Amino acid sequence: MITSNATFIEQQSPYYKLNESFCLNFEKFINEQQGKTSGKFNAWSYVLHGKITTPKPWILEYKKSTFTSDCSLISLKNKNLFVSVIWKTQTTDTKTFSIRRKHSTDNIVGIFNSNFKCLENHKNYILNAKNQSKTIQEVIKTVHPLLVSNEVFQISQKNGILNIELRTDLHYFNIFNQLTKLNL
Repeated sequence: MITSNATFIEQQSPYYKLNESFCLNFEKFINEQQGKTSGKFNAWSYVLHGKITTPKPWILEYKKSTFTSDCSLISLKNKNLFVSVIWKTQTTDTKTFSIRRKHSTDNIVGIFNSNFKCLENHKNYILNAKNQSKTIQEVIKTVHPLLVSNEVFQISQKNGILNIELRTDLHYFNIFNQLTKLNL
């Protein structure tokens, strides 16, 4: 169950209402999947955990933290905001790979590491893998809109655990549902 840890004054904030709505939608989605939720929220942040078991076990984590500053040089529109979404599941594919945002030094690293290359059709991302497995191809195809919008932070698979990490304050349940239908 997701609960509020906000003060009475915080509960009057429009930010509290937005976070409350986000959390209620998350809880509703997980409950519709016969899953379990836990978490806390207030006007400034939320930490949500969900676990579903059908069609296969998935763990979902959504986090948001808002930091403010007294510095007048920082615009109120550009508050320090951290958002994170993690979708995690066990796979039958034992291959190790990672897809992450491209760094300025990646062109040099690519010269010395043949497993390290730009992700095809997504120039802002690097793929580190010995070869492209079926899992990599299916996941890339499914999360394509998130790669285009640059909301994917990292996708990795190690020891049979697929971990998809996003930087977004949106649910993307439609894309998550597509992932659950893949034969991973």
